[in-house]
Amino acid sequence: MLFLQLNPADTDKLQDADSTVKAKIEHQIEEFSHMSPEEILRSVASWLIELGLKILVALAIWFIGRWLIRKLRKFMNNMFERRHVDPTLRTFLDSLVSITLTIILIVITVDVIGLSTTSFLALFASAGLALGVALSGTLQNFAGGVMLLLLKPFRVGDYIDAQGKAGTVKTIQLFNTVITTPDNQTVIIPNGPLSTGIINNTSREPYKQSTWNLGVNPGADFPKLKENITAILDSNQKIIKDKGYNIEITRITGLSIKVLVQAWTKAADQQAVIWQVNRDIYSKLPPTGIYFTDP
Repeated sequence: MLFLQLNPADTDKLQDADSTVKAKIEHQIEEFSHMSPEEILRSVASWLIELGLKILVALAIWFIGRWLIRKLRKFMNNMFERRHVDPTLRTFLDSLVSITLTIILIVITVDVIGLSTTSFLALFASAGLALGVALSGTLQNFAGGVMLLLLKPFRVGDYIDAQGKAGTVKTIQLFNTVITTPDNQTVIIPNGPLSTGIINNTSREPYKQSTWNLGVNPGADFPKLKENITAILDSNQKIIKDKGYNIEITRITGLSIKVLVQAWTKAADQQAVIWQVNRDIYSKLPPTGIYFTDP
């Protein structure tokens, strides 16, 4: 947990800011006490007009600044695309630039209105402990985002299983990672826990081993069973034949024979292969005298 403490310099700034505000108020009251009602009205009207102009200028600066930030982000993204920058790094830098420039724009806008940014900073420092507690999780997420960017345990487009959620990585932002689940739900995972937890990246390797666990009747002819399953696997064009198959008896009980079947596929084809082989085993084995029991 992060703790910020108020140092003597910050205390002096806050006290000076308070003294300045009090002095201005006392001076204004003193001036008003020597003015006629008409002069007071003219003075207040002049102050309101001046404040209104400052607000208009501040609003103009804000909208122009937001427009420039959008243009800069678009230029950066186009440049990253031309240079084929990793999408993971691209989204991270985009978030970093956007947040940093927006904070600078807010400070400039507040300063144009006439509010003392020094006073604001001193005020934030005086609430250091509360601010540190509030931002501790956010800073951890930021540090986690940096670690994910440097170590690259996954990239945009990878399918991961982490923090109890599984889905395809859409963006890696400054503080969060956004994934889309197979049922098209958007899940936002904080980068802090994500960077320190277990991540199962199923997209890292190009090939996967698919597994089927079967339970068949004890009287089944295993050589015939193996021959039939081999024929089913051979007929599937998406199964990689060069890596071979694994068809073995793993357990024998009085009620069934437990059979393990394994074959290799491309990662993108795995689910389709599992479903197709399930259908083939279900339809083609029973006519050969092989019946299914509890696996």
